[in-house]
This record gives sequence, structure tokens and C-alpha cells, in this order.
Amino acid sequence: MRGKGIIFPISKREYDISEEEFQKLQEEMKKQEEILSGIFLEAVKQHNGEMIMQLAKAVWYFKDKRYPNFVPQDRERTLLLFLKAIATETKERLSIRQVAQFLDLDKLTPGEKLPVPADGFSSLRRKCKQVGLRLSDSRKTRPE
Repeated sequence: MRGKGIIFPISKREYDISEEEFQKLQEEMKKQEEILSGIFLEAVKQHNGEMIMQLAKAVWYFKDKRYPNFVPQDRERTLLLFLKAIATETKERLSIRQVAQFLDLDKLTPGEKLPVPADGFSSLRRKCKQVGLRLSDSRKTRPE
């Protein structure tokens, strides 16, 4: 779905920011509102009930996940979604080891190797599949 950015109301007195930054945020909010309105109106014009239902589900999902109070419940899946956004933008596939290193970046010291679990990152592979993060092939295959 296009225009999936987080939309949140902003008032200057809630945050300690300069007037220029506040104006930029207000302009960005207007652009996001226009994009979202455009998506909705396009769905109405095309009689696309599925798109309208997706918008309604997104509104329902984000009702308690707005900017100032949002704390992700599942840190790994949140980071995986972030990686997915980057990977789709760059059209690059990551290996399971790269994903695991990214998730444990704050725990590793420079030069330290990531220990490979006995299951070969099976739970991480499952989470990547659930989120839709496409991984590069990790096993070498012989040509037939």
C-alpha cells in the first residue's frame, strides 16, 4: 500500500523544536494527508472495497501506536520490518547471518563473531518469512 508513513498530530508546545523544523513537519504532515486522501478517493472511484478495508484495518491497527507513546512489543520483528524496507528499496537480499548480526548489533563488540545456534537460525528464518523479508540463498547447491 502506498503512503504507509506514520501520521501523528504535532503541536509546537509538546516538543522543543525550532520554528523552521516545526514548519517542515507541518508541511510533511500535509503531504501525508494528501497522499492518504488520494489513496482513499482513488479506491472510492474504482469501487475497490478491498483497498478501503485495508485502509480501515490500518487505521484500527495504528490507533494505539502513535508517535509519542509507541513502544514496540516485539523488538526483533520491528527491526526486521525496518530491514525489509531497506532491502526492498535497495533491491538487495541479505543472508541470514547478516540479519542476525544486525539484530544483535548492540550486544556484539567490534571484531567479535556471532555464534551460530545449533538450529541454524531456524526461528529467525521463520520470523523473516512471516515479515516477508526475502533472504539470499544460504546453502550452496551443486549443478545437476
